[in-house]
Amino acid sequence: MKRTPRLLALDLGRKTGWAHNLNRVGVVCGTRTHANERDALQYFESILCGLPIVPDAVIYEDVKRHIGTEAAHRYGGYLALLRAACQRQGVEVVDVGVGVGTIKKWATGKGNASKSAVMQAMRNRGYEPKDDNAADALALLLHALEMRLVEVGT
Repeated sequence: MKRTPRLLALDLGRKTGWAHNLNRVGVVCGTRTHANERDALQYFESILCGLPIVPDAVIYEDVKRHIGTEAAHRYGGYLALLRAACQRQGVEVVDVGVGVGTIKKWATGKGNASKSAVMQAMRNRGYEPKDDNAADALALLLHALEMRLVEVGT
């Protein structure tokens, strides 16, 4: 019999949105900011180590288009560091990220919805994300659970 997977969903960036279903209170979300690029690996490890239990998998928002070259490089760096942190902690990273448009369309019905529309969609579902980063991670988590992107046994 399959059980609901324990997931950590991340909206990668200097301000990383996170959401998980790893505790008894249900789904929770928030945002963490790291001080500088040098500390990013420790930053992702601290997110993983600060969880109430080890997740079955980590999923992330897959950004295909960036405003500029620097943003693209940072995103690639964050993804590599996330993978390294997960490997050190023995946590699977789902190899296929979920595209921004897919998440927005699932949450709002429009693939090009605004950040405020995603936040409102999450509020309409009974959650209170503190910013758009948390709302994006929350939408990703709920989408992954509903679509069963990760499956685990008992």
